[in-house]
Amino acid sequence: MESVCQKLKVTRMKLKELNTQEFNSVGAKVQECRQRLEITQSLMRDQQHASELFTIERDLIKELERWSGVKESIVKQKSRTKWLQLGDGNTAYFYANLRSRLAQNRIKHLTTAQGNIVQKTVDIEKEIKEFYVGLLGSTAVQIPVVDIPIMKSVNCLNRVQQQALIVPIDREEIHAALLSIDDQRAPGCDGFNTLFFKKA
Repeated sequence: MESVCQKLKVTRMKLKELNTQEFNSVGAKVQECRQRLEITQSLMRDQQHASELFTIERDLIKELERWSGVKESIVKQKSRTKWLQLGDGNTAYFYANLRSRLAQNRIKHLTTAQGNIVQKTVDIEKEIKEFYVGLLGSTAVQIPVVDIPIMKSVNCLNRVQQQALIVPIDREEIHAALLSIDDQRAPGCDGFNTLFFKKA
């Protein structure tokens, strides 16, 4: 089990590196592709333009579509919106949903145990800290233990089921579990975007 945890930590570090290298400045890459495309198309207006510009333009359009799709996918995942399909170009809608989620997740005011309402960030932080210090700092007079008769009175696993719980995990099972993850799931702290690698 310890080796699995170590491998997961290494994988997480690699995914963070990948996120930093590939997805840290997606917006800038989209903007850069658009500027290069505009310059190429302006050069094509000249009657004496080289035929290679058509190939350059085609490659730039593909690159712009690719990075625009990645950007839209990231914003869509963060906004938790699932009913729109990627490619609709509703980035503004996704940003609006993202702002709405951030507003919902923010604590604007808090009612204390004494019934007072605090709204300042400093007071809210102080109240939360005092609450958890009191909660975690309290001592229990009696620690509850497992009641064996009650545990035996309910359904228990048979020997075959117990053995199934400790069967080693193989690569095929891990691969199947990874492929079952929805593309529209929001990335975790590593920012890993599965859709990008499936399209590439």
